[in-house]
Amino acid sequence: MNLSDCIAIYRTLGDNAEKNLGMRNNYNVALNLKALEEVIKPFDELRNKKLEELKEAHGEEEVPQDVVEEFNAELFKVLQEEHDVTLKNIKISDIPSKTELSAGFFVACQEIVTE
Repeated sequence: MNLSDCIAIYRTLGDNAEKNLGMRNNYNVALNLKALEEVIKPFDELRNKKLEELKEAHGEEEVPQDVVEEFNAELFKVLQEEHDVTLKNIKISDIPSKTELSAGFFVACQEIVTE
């Protein structure tokens, strides 16, 4: 799974972590968040380091467009890297019927949602 997909799933699960998805699903969400955090953390550190370097180099001045494009290209390359992360499935049939989830939840988490 590429890093971009990992981040999308992580954000979606995090945004819905307080919802009752059923006991087993809630446990699997917690395990997935922990596993994904391990993959995402180095990217966040890299991005923050690069942003700090830009700030030190340019201060309050506008960053030149070519530098911005180089920064974005480097981050895009990292976001496309594949990671071997094993995630637990979320079973739709275990989600209580009164739990409100958006279609976006299922789109972002389609790789781990099962019937």
